[in-house]
Amino acid sequence: MDSQTSTLLATVLVQAGAGGVTGFMIGYGVRQVAGIMLKVSAAAFALLAIPLAGLMSIGVLKVDWQALAALLEKAIAALAQGIAQMIPTLTQALPATGAFTLGFAGGLMKK
Repeated sequence: MDSQTSTLLATVLVQAGAGGVTGFMIGYGVRQVAGIMLKVSAAAFALLAIPLAGLMSIGVLKVDWQALAALLEKAIAALAQGIAQMIPTLTQALPATGAFTLGFAGGLMKK
């Protein structure tokens, strides 16, 4: 193996290793925080949604479902555009990105 190939292989391995370890640590942290946040947000949603549903059922509140749907469509379009803009950057760092993704998935699945 020549020195140029060795350098390239070492760079790819370092990027993949760093990406995998970082992804695992972030994935595991997200799993721990998400568990707590899910419980808190479910309780908050119930405390807010039940009175609102009651007010909607007696006619005090009315929801403009078309405006809500339009708002969600705009949010999804903005998210898709943001992801599309990130793709060139992610493909430049493909070894680190791929390893980060695998590590993140592994961290999320760790019990």
